[in-house]
Amino acid sequence: MGLGLSLAMALLLSARALGVFRTVYFLPSLLPATASAVVWVFIFHPTFGLLNRMLAGAGIEVPAWTAPDRSRNKRCGKRGLSFI
Repeated sequence: MGLGLSLAMALLLSARALGVFRTVYFLPSLLPATASAVVWVFIFHPTFGLLNRMLAGAGIEVPAWTAPDRSRNKRCGKRGLSFI
């Protein structure tokens, strides 16, 4: 109980310590999402992605997974949905 009380008092007295504590407290919830995003980008990368290598090895045409779809943007732009 004394450790918690002293931590609370330190956070109340220092705004910088409060910012550092919030960052350290919130960081573990961000790391899994960031790590999975990096893995998915590596798998679906159009040039050296793992899935593209496997498909090319099987003789299947490799699609550009992460390349922008220009035709979709044109269709949506005509309807006023250019944000998609």
